[in-house]
Amino acid sequence: MRRIILDTDIGNDIDDVFTLAYLLSRKDVEILGITTVGGAPEMRARLADKICSVYGKSIPVFVGFEQSLSGEIRQPRLTKAQTAVALSNEKEFSKENTAIHFIKTAVEENPGEITLVCIGQLTNIAALFTEYPHIPKLLGGTVIMGGRYAENGFCDIEKWGKTEWNILCDIKAAKTVFECCADNCLVIGVEQTCRFAYPAPLLKDSLIGNGKAGRTVADCISTTVKEVYFHDAIAVYAWLFPNEVTLSRGDISVEMSDENKCAETVFSPSENGKYLLISDYSPEKFFTDYKNTMGIKL
Repeated sequence: MRRIILDTDIGNDIDDVFTLAYLLSRKDVEILGITTVGGAPEMRARLADKICSVYGKSIPVFVGFEQSLSGEIRQPRLTKAQTAVALSNEKEFSKENTAIHFIKTAVEENPGEITLVCIGQLTNIAALFTEYPHIPKLLGGTVIMGGRYAENGFCDIEKWGKTEWNILCDIKAAKTVFECCADNCLVIGVEQTCRFAYPAPLLKDSLIGNGKAGRTVADCISTTVKEVYFHDAIAVYAWLFPNEVTLSRGDISVEMSDENKCAETVFSPSENGKYLLISDYSPEKFFTDYKNTMGIKL
């Protein structure tokens, strides 16, 4: 059984919901806790708790930072669809930041056993690593969905931009985390995760017929969404099945000094690098596993 803590900005892009549902549906993963980050973190906690409850799981959820380390809030609120689902949860959360203390305590009590799965802006994790610099080496592993590391035919710059959203939301935090992570941190960039999407209407129809849990996930999909991208779920898949992906070892840096390149991430191949960058995977194999795990019939 693999044990994780999930750090998420659930409530905006739908992939966080799909990732949480994927993890909750797996029998080989134990979620010890969920921490939220970004604008209205208490509402994000409420949404995460709701998703857990419809899957029949009681998992502690902790509120993290609302502002980035520089004081900005790039995504201040949840989408209307995900707000409605959050509000259907009678349990409420305060804005008190309890995330950092929870992660620290859990990791210290379970040294080498917990993988930190980071699928949002990295504010919580940067604060954790800064205040408690011993924590990275006590982790069993770290997974980050964040950055852009290559140009390819899948990740058009006009659509996706030169910088990736999780990094852009808190550049200072991203730089701190990439400087402090321990060895063998698994990273995937948007140039890989954007390679696969599925039509939202078809996916939503299938989920609606998949019990209460499926209907709740379907309710999180905004009517304006035409295609569902599985960015964060692909990161989790790569962590679960490292033999099914291509990994490149090296170092990662985050640009802050050059205004023209601010928030860009740079991967430098190195035999002694502490990062394992996912440079290839099979979208077909990923989605087959995802559908089978979730019980989705498409």
